Amino acid sequence: MNESSSLRHYDLHGLRLLSEIPLGEPARDGPHDLVVRWRREDASSDTPERRVLADASWNGGRGYRHVETAAGFRLWFRDVCDVLVTPDRRALTVRLTPGADPGMVPILLEGNVLAMLLLLAGEYVLHASAVQVDGRAIAFVGGSGTGKSTLAALCCAAGATFLTDDLLHVAWAAGAFHCWNGGHDVRLRPAAASLAARFPDRPSRPTVDGRLAICLRGAAAPPARLAAVVIPVPLRSPGAQVKRLTPLAAWTALMQAPRVLGLRDPDLLRTEFETCSRLAQVVPVYRAEMSTGPPYEPAVGADLLAAVGLT
Repeated sequence: MNESSSLRHYDLHGLRLLSEIPLGEPARDGPHDLVVRWRREDASSDTPERRVLADASWNGGRGYRHVETAAGFRLWFRDVCDVLVTPDRRALTVRLTPGADPGMVPILLEGNVLAMLLLLAGEYVLHASAVQVDGRAIAFVGGSGTGKSTLAALCCAAGATFLTDDLLHVAWAAGAFHCWNGGHDVRLRPAAASLAARFPDRPSRPTVDGRLAICLRGAAAPPARLAAVVIPVPLRSPGAQVKRLTPLAAWTALMQAPRVLGLRDPDLLRTEFETCSRLAQVVPVYRAEMSTGPPYEPAVGADLLAAVGLT
């Protein structure tokens, strides 16, 4: 098979990708911003580091180290893969670690890798899932396991349109933040997998990281205006309380949920600071204390959309 025949176009987070690694639903052909390929040669990637961009590790030795080198950028995910990016950030190659599951690569590319590339371009990113209603978006911002994907799915069950899961690219223009579409799937943890029953006509599949992916988004849509941000606070007991935060409290909450953990580079930290500061000043930010379920009350999504003024 001709190598070029394996390349497909994808629209993700405001970027046009031409990739031989599947990244969800292919898009129309046309110009692209980034070429993504598997790396087939065995050349060393141990180019000396010029600056550390991000470094994070957690239980079990997992984590990553992202650096700039003389050859471009190296995004290293421990025990999974190396992602080597050209200096102009127009192309990248992925070298899989021996024994690693290749199914993890699309998850990393659609999340951490694109978040890193957007930050390097001076763009704003949030650790968020998001939905929209009539061109107005609500973003659920928080760390892993706080219920971002669950709340997005519940709002979609109440009639909202899915925008993205786990990474949200926001752009400041004409006095407002606007949200770009991400992937087509919401990825639910096992405890929330029962929500798939609310989308009987939507395809779903298990993922290599133990979640259930449900395809909730159709064709790409124009960016939606960011109308509200919700900081989920999981509760074990039934009930819900939604409270708007002051700008200072909103800034503090947003700074505690970076999309790329362990940022070290001053320029990237400055971009993150500016994003959170401006968001806290111009977008209503709410703290939502809600039951983590299951079971989930039928009206949870609709009540939340109403509480933040989207319906």
